[in-house]
Amino acid sequence: MKPSILAAIFQFPVNQGDLVQNLNIISQGLKHQEADLIVLPELLTTGYFLNKVQWERFSDLNTWEYSIDFFTELAKVCSSHLCVTLPKMIHQKLYNIGYLINEDGIVGAQAKIHITDDERRFFTANPVKRIEAIQTDFGKIGYPVLTFGIQPCCGRLRQREWI
Repeated sequence: MKPSILAAIFQFPVNQGDLVQNLNIISQGLKHQEADLIVLPELLTTGYFLNKVQWERFSDLNTWEYSIDFFTELAKVCSSHLCVTLPKMIHQKLYNIGYLINEDGIVGAQAKIHITDDERRFFTANPVKRIEAIQTDFGKIGYPVLTFGIQPCCGRLRQREWI
């Protein structure tokens, strides 16, 4: 385990419903980034305010696999772990899932536990009300997918197991 890590945040104005444009922005923004861990915005490929048809399109298996492959390749380029959240349809239910991705692919995942009233129109909350620590080569990390300000206590749920 490394004694310390360098973490970075890449924030950008996500283009609603424009997967290709968002991936281009992310690729350009991260190509020279050097960090052990890079955190990106929630629902970074799609934006947040879509209709049901758009959510279904962006959460299908082909789009999900394309996005995971894209971020795996980007993690190789950056020599980093990436924190990304993507919509995914599982058994006809839409989840907002956070993934920790490195050059080998998905290291761990955490579906959003606490969803807002607005999110309930489309998303299903993770039925497992627990944030699991994800083991990495630099130690354990917790990945709560949440809306800051609405669920500020979530970070304390598993703090003893996190870096």
